[in-house]
Amino acid sequence: MKAYKLRVVLRGVEPEVSRVFMLPAGITFLRLHEVVQMGMGWQNYHLHEFTFEGLHDAFTDSEEQVEAYQYYRANPVAENPEHQRWVDRELQHPCRLSSKVKIDKYFETYCQALYVYDFGDFWEHDVVLEETVYDYPYPYPQCLELQGPCPPEDVGGALGYEDFLKAWKRPSNRDKRELVEWGKGQGYTGETVDLETLNHELSVAMVLKRSSKKAVSVSEERVPLATGVFIQDLTFEQVDQLVNEDTIVMLPIGGGSKEHGNHLPMGTDYFVTDWVARQVTGRFPLVCLPTLPYAHFPAFVDWKGSVSVEATNFINFVKDILLSFVRFGVKKFVILDGGVSTRPPMIILATMMNNDYGVKVAVTNVAGLGKEVHDQVCQQQRGGHGDESETSCMLYINDTLVRMDRTVEEYAEVLPGTIVNGVQKVYVPMKMSTPTGTNGNSTLASKSKGEKILNAMVVDLLVFLEGFAKAEF
Repeated sequence: MKAYKLRVVLRGVEPEVSRVFMLPAGITFLRLHEVVQMGMGWQNYHLHEFTFEGLHDAFTDSEEQVEAYQYYRANPVAENPEHQRWVDRELQHPCRLSSKVKIDKYFETYCQALYVYDFGDFWEHDVVLEETVYDYPYPYPQCLELQGPCPPEDVGGALGYEDFLKAWKRPSNRDKRELVEWGKGQGYTGETVDLETLNHELSVAMVLKRSSKKAVSVSEERVPLATGVFIQDLTFEQVDQLVNEDTIVMLPIGGGSKEHGNHLPMGTDYFVTDWVARQVTGRFPLVCLPTLPYAHFPAFVDWKGSVSVEATNFINFVKDILLSFVRFGVKKFVILDGGVSTRPPMIILATMMNNDYGVKVAVTNVAGLGKEVHDQVCQQQRGGHGDESETSCMLYINDTLVRMDRTVEEYAEVLPGTIVNGVQKVYVPMKMSTPTGTNGNSTLASKSKGEKILNAMVVDLLVFLEGFAKAEF
């Protein structure tokens, strides 16, 4: 993925306050503003503007500025010479909404922008393009370097911040002590934000930032969703208004009764899939069905309590669920598939639904969602079931259900030539046959790893849904 490495330096303050970000190409100036706000530590209370040396255009979130420019552009002739000079000056600096313009060609042409935040305190930031890369693995921004804590909002600009820092270091009188207490009330600690925490917040918040989440309402007109809903929470009247040809319906599938070793609950697949489904539904306008707890798991039929539905029955059962919505006009579905052996039947079903009914059924890949982050944080030799990754996810979701004292390192047999350099060359069906029914090193699991993996899965699915919703088939 193409991305830009941008260095952001706050002007006029000592010690230096700066951040280095890697951002996917194709974002708007408004999204860049949001990244800088979060990365620097600003609270997004005020207006902003981006300008480039050698370019007259300004990109801002001030609708008044944009409307004024558009008015003068439509009415370039003033009533008197003095007013005409004002109009001419305004027309020399085109003003455009930062939410409507992408950053790419401007940074690739001019390399450096001036970002002004808060037209009162007038915080100036140099935003410098340091590098363009073409192999960035994430669909969200990340902070690579950070230096210095962000000043408090409304401290009075660079000069006011200088006075504030003197008081912070030596609160020698009442006025200075009051200023320090005011700063603490603003959230100022004097410490630079933790890089790992910041990147987690960026990965979750910046993929799909929606301005508001409105409650589902019902009226005589069709009401588009502002955020997702769980169908089990709705009345028939609400469903009647919300389910139509514009609706995306998501069906999560996660085994609710399948062995996961002696340290994880039988419902691990269910818990993980349901958690991801709830996070996605809270951030994207779709209708989410209850998580289906029974599916096709032939490798576990010899383990007591593990439920497996024969493949054809599984396909037909899920097909009937989907057809219950197809008959009312729904054309797009997402199967959030929490299994491995469940995927081939669901791909067959997706193909059937496309050919027979003209509807699109997207099937997720549990091994693909969040893979980049998974590979980055996991240390095990290999895995696949009840391993470091799944155990970490369950620790984050509900650590009371995890028995870390029963974790083990064990690996399922891999026939020579079936997997070479991480690539599956040949598929041979196998049953789970390790001593405790796991494959991997669950002893390496941690809650922090689970948090990162789970949120990366959510981010990947949100990125797909954004494009899926707009796609016309």
